[in-house]
Amino acid sequence: MALVAGNHKVKADSVFDLPRVMRLPGSYNNKAANGEQPPLVTARTQPGGPLTMTEVKDRLDEVGVPESDDHTGRSTSKGTGEEVSSPDGWPPADRTCGYAATMISGWATDRPKVGGARNPFVFNQFIRLFCAVRHGCLTEDDYKRGHQLLTNLLTTLVSTTAPVRAVKRLEIADMNKHGIAKVASKTDAEVLAELGGHEHNHAGANRHQQGVTVDLEGFWELTPTLRHIRDFAHARLVGPWAVLGVVLARVVATIPPTVQLPPWVGDNASLNLFVNLVGLSGDGKGAPEKAAKAAVRLGPIYSTGIGSGQGINHLFAHYDGKARTTVMDRWSVYFSVPEVDTIASETGRTGSNLLPQLRKAWDGSDLTFAYVDRAKAVQVLEHSYRLTMVVGVQPGRAGALLHDVDGGTPQRYLWMPADALGQPMEDVKAPEQLDLTPITEGWPGVGLEGPLIAHAGGEPPVHVLAFPDAARDLIRTNRKRKNRRESTDPALDGHLGLCRMKAAAALAFLHGHRCVTPEFWDVSAVLMEMSQATRASVEAGLAEKERKANRARGKAEGERSVVADEVKEEAAIRRVAKGIVRWLTKNGTATYALVRKQACASRDRDYFDPALEVLKTAGTVEVVNDEIKLVTP
Repeated sequence: MALVAGNHKVKADSVFDLPRVMRLPGSYNNKAANGEQPPLVTARTQPGGPLTMTEVKDRLDEVGVPESDDHTGRSTSKGTGEEVSSPDGWPPADRTCGYAATMISGWATDRPKVGGARNPFVFNQFIRLFCAVRHGCLTEDDYKRGHQLLTNLLTTLVSTTAPVRAVKRLEIADMNKHGIAKVASKTDAEVLAELGGHEHNHAGANRHQQGVTVDLEGFWELTPTLRHIRDFAHARLVGPWAVLGVVLARVVATIPPTVQLPPWVGDNASLNLFVNLVGLSGDGKGAPEKAAKAAVRLGPIYSTGIGSGQGINHLFAHYDGKARTTVMDRWSVYFSVPEVDTIASETGRTGSNLLPQLRKAWDGSDLTFAYVDRAKAVQVLEHSYRLTMVVGVQPGRAGALLHDVDGGTPQRYLWMPADALGQPMEDVKAPEQLDLTPITEGWPGVGLEGPLIAHAGGEPPVHVLAFPDAARDLIRTNRKRKNRRESTDPALDGHLGLCRMKAAAALAFLHGHRCVTPEFWDVSAVLMEMSQATRASVEAGLAEKERKANRARGKAEGERSVVADEVKEEAAIRRVAKGIVRWLTKNGTATYALVRKQACASRDRDYFDPALEVLKTAGTVEVVNDEIKLVTP
């Protein structure tokens, strides 16, 4: 016991044996002092009951006592217990990395597994937060945002799950204290293990870009094709990440829907790809589309704007009244949406189903509507169509997409920055157009008309893309952990794993490959890191904008309330003043107390003195020796 106490930096009493610590009721305490008789030991009944071991553990966690793996009081977590890295040497990062951005975003909806203790769950997330700070993953603002999310999470859990209670006064402070100390005692390898083993590549020329520090030159030099995209973007004075996003969407638009992703979760998955080009007004979100079209030669692509959810079906097919069946007109559509406001205005319409329809389209699911009119009830079957989309997004207007997080909409997009911060000052000559038309040929279904792909008399021909075993193991292991309600990699949670598979396939097509090699799978990780960091930056900016709007709205409402109260008070004073004059006219001079009691209603007596002052100032009444009388004109 002395050793355990020492490990907790406290001093224990020297009395350890239970007969002396806990005396039985009915016995006497023979250590009475000052000549008093030995007192009788009694027992009192208190409300409550026995605690389960889980409840005991929960209470100890609440006050910051960590679980021990033996009787020495050593923590079960790795680490020597001695400080390995001083928190004073954990400065904030210049930009938040993609892994940490995804981790923090997930805390808004994360919950402990069924039957799991809430305090240990939140404490473990604090550990990861402090590990991210030590590893150089977080800016100061994002650290504060993550800390607030965890504070809110604990508040929600203790107020909504049994036993319901309030957050204790020092509960968060204790988690901070013990969490930071625990992280300070971890080795670098243990910190890295808490963060999924992700590393930051700081080689080459790092540049700040939409909320993340990425090895820009290193990424673009990975392949000649990526270098071609960057150089073409620089020649046309547009952002290379935006051009890359558009090129990937256009390439996928030329790949028939018979080409599918492997059935690692559920069934074969669609390649349908959505890309957001994120930039401020003037950053140029439309120009990258034009540059992408000029940079890479592809086959014909049917491009159009977006409307209602029902309208998507009619772009692919129509109902033939004579044949009494749906007839496919095309199998590929590329949506170009210059402003996200177009989506916002449509989704704001009562009864809009645009976002649910887009989510189904991203999955490659059946696009159907139940209408009596068969001309409206156009059915587009799963994996019979290819749909890609590029959306221009100003950060402050991204709410239409980000607020649909429960539906999984934000995770279905690649978020690419539209700015061109790496633009060199010297002119760059545009390279020759890259011819990628061969990648669009030779796939199953190519040459077939849309109706034949969709209704080829049985199952259409399908080509399932090959991926490296490492990709399969990563995606499936993460899914198994999620099914078991265990800790998962936030970079793969929700739809992010499938989004990365789509990105990896698109990168392979861009390089003329018909399978995803380990190299393209690795490159897709960098692409996803940029995407997640860009999205996190947009989320942070939108949250700040909404906070400012709420503060302004609250201030305006407060000012309106003050003005309204002032108007009410002035009206009440005028009303009481009229009542005083009326009463004095009828009854003559009277004492202050009598006039106050009879000249106005009880509800208005708080306004009597102000009303009397108004009448005195106007010379209507005068007060002499506690008597009020009208002044004769």
